[in-house]
Amino acid sequence: MFNFFGKGVEPSYGQALDFTLNLETLSVSDFDRNALAIYPNPTTDVLNINYRSNLTGVTVYNGIGQEVLCRNTEVSQLQLDLSKLTSGIYIVKLASEEGQHSFRVVKE
Repeated sequence: MFNFFGKGVEPSYGQALDFTLNLETLSVSDFDRNALAIYPNPTTDVLNINYRSNLTGVTVYNGIGQEVLCRNTEVSQLQLDLSKLTSGIYIVKLASEEGQHSFRVVKE
């Protein structure tokens, strides 16, 4: 005779699992959004990005998540040419030594 777990109803000896899970806090760098200036938004051609320290990279994604522009940089002031992109909403991902930040930009 079996119960709903597929085991017999007679008492039996089984196998026990014993393990330890060590959890540590993750260190996440903070991207200071207060030190970030992005203008104009919405934009037609050029998006200006200013940050307090050097940006190491910028990536632009379209509405369905496809990468449409990617650039490695080492500057704190960047002019991003979006003139070749079609009108729509894009996600811009910035990277610096401090961390990463993503924001939405509207291209007219």
